[in-house]
Amino acid sequence: MENNGLYPRDLRPLERELLLWVLPEDRLGYREYRDLMKTCKVISQGRRGEGNYILAPEGRTADNDSPLPRVLAFGVVATTTGEISVTVRERLGDQVEFEISSPQGEGVTGDFDEVRRWTFSTWFPSQPCPICSYRVREIHMKTRRGHHPVLAICAVDHRVWIHDEPTGVNHENEDSS
Repeated sequence: MENNGLYPRDLRPLERELLLWVLPEDRLGYREYRDLMKTCKVISQGRRGEGNYILAPEGRTADNDSPLPRVLAFGVVATTTGEISVTVRERLGDQVEFEISSPQGEGVTGDFDEVRRWTFSTWFPSQPCPICSYRVREIHMKTRRGHHPVLAICAVDHRVWIHDEPTGVNHENEDSS
């Protein structure tokens, strides 16, 4: 993507606040992403348009050709004018792609009145669904390496995610909605 002299730039205050919210400080698996935000810049717009950006060390070239990495963190802020989605993808080399947008695919300004917010990032097993607050079906698994991930299924919202106990990360299935 052409940068038109707009990049590199620092994260905007609203971007920083929303990214820190979906990357909770108390979860080991999100910590490295929070640390990247301290040293990296927004170097380019991402392939999905307005509100989608690449965060990387200054001087790097954005990789918009590789397949999109899976979603690491996701949340929604409900406002009086609609919903704002916040998505952070897993690292691709030394870059992280994030998207903060409205349902119309527009970027988001700080001009809104918040009604409610939810994120998968703060969910722990035995808690209700972060979206609807209904009971979640949990399937406890064991991998060959001895990890114990939990598959969480919300029948009400048609969502599926996996909780990774050692890192505290909750991976949402992008196709579950």
